[in-house]
Amino acid sequence: MLDQIKQWDRELFIYLNSLGVEQYDQFWILVTQEEFWIPLYLFLLGLIFYKFKDAASRKYLLLGYLGSFAVTFGITRLIKFSVQRLRPNQVDSLKELIRVLQEPTYFSFVSGHTSTSMAITTYFVLLF
Repeated sequence: MLDQIKQWDRELFIYLNSLGVEQYDQFWILVTQEEFWIPLYLFLLGLIFYKFKDAASRKYLLLGYLGSFAVTFGITRLIKFSVQRLRPNQVDSLKELIRVLQEPTYFSFVSGHTSTSMAITTYFVLLF
């Protein structure tokens, strides 16, 4: 059963990777960079300061904001290094079948982008 799931995973990845359009490559490279999202995180931080006026509230909300990010980041890294799932560009049998836009070297599972974005989004949805 596990072999069948791995085969489906491989086939699905190759299919999805083949859907890429080269004219959008630079856009996707840009939005996957952590630095690209700093203005959004600063804006969200500004929302805390705008909505909550007293220093005690701001302090605890800021700690919650940074804490949710830090805890999620830590758990994500722990899972990545526990599972150690290679990225597709590191799998020899896939290298000739896929388009690779960047050469990341760290492990792929779980997605750091997804987990931290979800943590911050959940924090702000609950807050506001």
